[in-house]
Amino acid sequence: MTYNLNIPGWMTENDLRILYKLASCVPENGNILEVGSFLGRSTSALFSGKPPGAHLVTIDKFELSTDYPIDIDQTYLKGSEQLLNEAQYIASTTGSWLEAFRHCITPQIADQITINAISSQEYRLVNSFDMVFLDASHVMNDLVDDIEKFVKPTTLLVGDDFEFRKPGIPMGICSVRKKTLWFNRTLIVPENSKLWVMVPSTGYWKQLFQTNILV
Repeated sequence: MTYNLNIPGWMTENDLRILYKLASCVPENGNILEVGSFLGRSTSALFSGKPPGAHLVTIDKFELSTDYPIDIDQTYLKGSEQLLNEAQYIASTTGSWLEAFRHCITPQIADQITINAISSQEYRLVNSFDMVFLDASHVMNDLVDDIEKFVKPTTLLVGDDFEFRKPGIPMGICSVRKKTLWFNRTLIVPENSKLWVMVPSTGYWKQLFQTNILV
C-alpha cells in the first residue's frame, strides 16, 4: 500500500515519503498520534506506512474557520482539484470538514483509525504514543502545550512547517529544548523538507536513527 497523493494538502511528496518511512519504523502493535489532519494528506502517509498491528489516532477539530474556510486559500495546495471540490461540497453541506476528511482518506481507512473531532486540549490522554506528529496550531505556546501533553521521554516527535513564515514552530522547539526532559534530544530537519524531528536521547528511536533510517 502507498499513500494517496490526490488528497488535498500542503505537504510535498518528499515530506510524505519521510512520514511514511518514520511510520514504518514504529514497533508492531505501537501507537501513532497525529494532531492536525485537515483532509488527510499526512494521515494517508502515516496509515500506509505503519505496521499492520500499529494503531493511528488523529485529533482535529475539523471546524470551518478563518484558517480553514470553504473557499480555502489554495496557494501551495497540492493534490487533486476534483477531490478538493468534492471535499468543499461535503463541508459546505455538513458544516464541518470531518466527513470531507473521511471521504478523502476513504471510509475503509477511516474505520481503521481513531478519529477525534476535538481540540488537543480536550483530548483525554489514556495511552502513550510511540510516535507523535504535530501539525495543528503554529502558535508557540500551543505547540509547547501539545509536546508536554503527548510526548514521553522515549516518544519520537515529528512536526511540520519548520520555516521562517511560521516562527512559532522554531520558537516552541527552542522553548522545550531548554527544559531538562528535552535537553539531550537530537533535532533533525531533513534536506528539502519543512518537517522537523526530535529524537530521544535513549531507547528504541535513538538506536534506530544511528542506522540512518532517513537515507
